Amino acid sequence: MESLCLTQIEEGGQRWKLTADKAEYLANHDEIRIRDVYLEFYSQDQETVYLWSNEGLVNTKTRDIVVKGDVKLKRGDIMIFTPEIRYFHQERTLVAPEDVVLDGPQAQVSGKNLHIDLGKKHLIMKQHRLTKVKLEKGLL
Repeated sequence: MESLCLTQIEEGGQRWKLTADKAEYLANHDEIRIRDVYLEFYSQDQETVYLWSNEGLVNTKTRDIVVKGDVKLKRGDIMIFTPEIRYFHQERTLVAPEDVVLDGPQAQVSGKNLHIDLGKKHLIMKQHRLTKVKLEKGLL
């Protein structure tokens, strides 16, 4: 297949939308291999989390998604960079098990094993490494 667009609708609302420039259905594994991935995750209050990645896999039975390669995640003015993110449909969570850099206007936080709960709207960095606070002239 050349391109792919999938939308997950649940409980009367859109949960996520995925587009990929290339897709290959792997019937014997119940998976779709995707390339040049763009995802949007939606919350109840119309807030959107955006994700870009080089490649990934969609499990057609569980609706879980794994994306790899230059993964970027954006929510508001926060950017997250990591090599891999896994989306777990049942829990509505995103997990970045490898190195993560969270970059915002006031701070940059790095570590490993980031868990983002899309339903509760919170994140936990389970292995914190470094926090850099960005200060403007005259604040200290």
